[in-house]
Amino acid sequence: MNKLRSESVSNILSIILKVTIVLASVALINTALFDAAPEVYEYLFRFDQAVILLLTFLYYILLVLYLIWVYQVHVDFNNLFLDYPITPGKAVGFYFIPIFNFYWFLNIPMKISNKLKHEPVTADDGKRFSAMWPFAMGLYFFNSFIDNYISRTHPLDISNELWLVSDLVFLTLMILSFLLLKAVTNSLQQLKASKEDLEQQPEEEPSFKA
Repeated sequence: MNKLRSESVSNILSIILKVTIVLASVALINTALFDAAPEVYEYLFRFDQAVILLLTFLYYILLVLYLIWVYQVHVDFNNLFLDYPITPGKAVGFYFIPIFNFYWFLNIPMKISNKLKHEPVTADDGKRFSAMWPFAMGLYFFNSFIDNYISRTHPLDISNELWLVSDLVFLTLMILSFLLLKAVTNSLQQLKASKEDLEQQPEEEPSFKA
């Protein structure tokens, strides 16, 4: 069996998520300094603006890579399971249907979670994925709500506490995203190895009794 279709994009996603987590941690520290030691933050202002700009750039890259990853992961699921109900085209395409995409945003991780939990070789990763993805979805919507509020509010009217909450929520979301990615990647590798082992086992010759 050839390598997993999602392997390359998973590796790229993993690297970018690690970089994003580091930068988000730096942004959180900068925001804390802005609140606790504004005289120190003055020296870090330009650096903080560069970090925020880079985080914004990486976030949009992650959104694009996520869609590519979803497509490739569903190619793998369809190759590994003939009965898997979602095709790669449907997995990505339904994200672009207004209103319905809110349901689809929750349906994709739910289907992945159910499949992984019911496979013996991926049961542990499936349980971890199942426990984490609802929190990740909740944080995603909460993060979007905060970002939308901040974009509509004058900067002077935004409290320091809200900036801290915004940075903390984003950092937690990136950490959960990384853990979810690892759970799916590990599960697919285990499923691939299990399928290869089955294919390599010699077929038993029928025995005939005299």
